[in-house]
Amino acid sequence: MLAFMGLENYPEYRKGARLENYLGDTNLTIGNFGQLIRVIKNAIEHIAIFDAELRKIASDIDLKNRIESLCETDVLNIASPNGAYKLLEKYNHKKIVNG
Repeated sequence: MLAFMGLENYPEYRKGARLENYLGDTNLTIGNFGQLIRVIKNAIEHIAIFDAELRKIASDIDLKNRIESLCETDVLNIASPNGAYKLLEKYNHKKIVNG
């Protein structure tokens, strides 16, 4: 995912990567772009930790709980220092509620 977004050599950004498609015509300053790529990189890394912690998908309900946890947690929370924990916490709550 880091390579897909052009962040495989973070903090360097690979010009022409997919991230540019999502930016459209925005005119971010260099500083703001730097902040954006840091958030994206952190979110990707925390999602990878979340996935590794849960390991192999055990059932359709497990998959549903994972997807809902990702969709219901905003990117800034995922990118925060305890983002992987927040995802796991959301997932564990869903596991209790949904099975």
